[in-house]
Amino acid sequence: MTGQLLPFLKEDDGTVSTWEDHGDGTFTVHRQHHFESEVLEANKRLQNHWDGHNRGRDMVLIARIPNGLYWYWKTVEGWDAYHPSNALKLKRILDSSDFRWLRINQGRLT
Repeated sequence: MTGQLLPFLKEDDGTVSTWEDHGDGTFTVHRQHHFESEVLEANKRLQNHWDGHNRGRDMVLIARIPNGLYWYWKTVEGWDAYHPSNALKLKRILDSSDFRWLRINQGRLT
């Protein structure tokens, strides 16, 4: 179980505590505050009021992924959403109607 992050406590304010077993009898406790609902609500507002482009219209914001979801994918499902080798998988997820509130703008990526 060395290096694996295991959730063991979730508090009412959204703070999640995990522990990392180093395999040598020591461990580290990590505490993170998760703002998933706030990020998703902001994404919903942005979908209705902004197309995601910057002023120069040379860049576009496609999605905002809450940190808690990113860490769930990384520690529980075992894949890194930001690693280039997982780009196609992330595009498919972002195109899915199940994850539509991660998106900022409309359209498809794949």
